[in-house]
Amino acid sequence: MYIPTDNSVIVSQIVNKVGFYVGGQYFTSYPYPYAYTTPYTLVNRFGGEVKLFNDVSLMVGGYQKNMGMSYPPNQIKPEMWIKTRIANTLSNKTNDLDVVSIFRVSQEFYYGIGIYVKW
Repeated sequence: MYIPTDNSVIVSQIVNKVGFYVGGQYFTSYPYPYAYTTPYTLVNRFGGEVKLFNDVSLMVGGYQKNMGMSYPPNQIKPEMWIKTRIANTLSNKTNDLDVVSIFRVSQEFYYGIGIYVKW
């Protein structure tokens, strides 16, 4: 799932009713006083996932927030996401391929969209 407001990607795996997720951000540069232009990624999200209903799941975990020049420079913050499979919810069918929407309901509001593929 791609989160455009945070420039990050989240990948989740769920088996039966319980699973996990991991995610990361993609950076291309830092603001002043740094002047890096080499792109790099940072894995900074992790947590668990629980299926609430057929097509709705709750993802709870934490993310590493870069606090800049403050001490400590990085802090682990809690986060909670709600993930919904859109086509399954609207059609009441179980599809192997679906579109997923995701909303973060803790602290700042983030949203994202992705693809669900059944393994």
